[in-house]
Amino acid sequence: IGAALEMALNEIEKQIRRYQEKGTSYVTPQLILLSDGKSTDDYQAVAGRIRELVGMGKLICSAIALGDDADMVTLARIAGEAGIKIPDHGGMRQSFAEVGEMVSKTYEEEAPEVMMDNADSHFQDGMAEYLLDGSNILHWDKYRSGVTLKYLLAITEYLARSGKPFKVYFDASAPHILRNASQKEAVQYEELLKKDPEHFQQVPAGTRADDYLLLQADSNKKALILTQDLFRDHVEKYPWLRTENRVLPGMVMNNLIFFPDISMQIPISESENRTNYCL
Repeated sequence: IGAALEMALNEIEKQIRRYQEKGTSYVTPQLILLSDGKSTDDYQAVAGRIRELVGMGKLICSAIALGDDADMVTLARIAGEAGIKIPDHGGMRQSFAEVGEMVSKTYEEEAPEVMMDNADSHFQDGMAEYLLDGSNILHWDKYRSGVTLKYLLAITEYLARSGKPFKVYFDASAPHILRNASQKEAVQYEELLKKDPEHFQQVPAGTRADDYLLLQADSNKKALILTQDLFRDHVEKYPWLRTENRVLPGMVMNNLIFFPDISMQIPISESENRTNYCL
């Protein structure tokens, strides 16, 4: 038990360091021990270390007692009496369910706060600029044609209302792709380029929007990129893609556009029926 707990704590600490180096937010780590409590090595030192971390609020520890004759004293020294789960009649399902509910509850309670703290860190030295991978975001619609302006407009309207600077970059193929999906949105796209060239830009034919977007991000270290692209073919030219947490993946969940790294949640319905983009 002692060696297993030492290994677990070391791995947790390594992961926390990786998160901290990249500026990634995280909730309180949880260590879950499945054991009969009958240790064949010295566990006292690591148990004390665990209890200290728990007392400081830096770790949550639980133990699922295995077997009818589990050593509850040992398990209590590691996880505390309140942290022990005892399976009913040897059944593990309920114990795992209880631990799973506890893990979910911790995440739900902590995630909004720590993610907002992480978002604030992007602005501590001044206002960040959002660079939107427009051609990538056009393809976030998986339930219709696969192409739409809907999500992009919801994001830009949110940023505009929040007073956050942004630019959107499109490939030259964007108008052709939109025309094949929706003539109405193709017209709307042309209006965006014409009426608001400060925020919406289409790169010349024969070039890629990624090149413009990443060049801007390289010259502005406070720029944050909103996309689902990993830019793997650009890492050699821009090593910070691997080391800096400035590419922020977005996702669509339950009628929300969600950017987990900065706790940004945007209702999709905001742009559902709009035909004009307005600042």
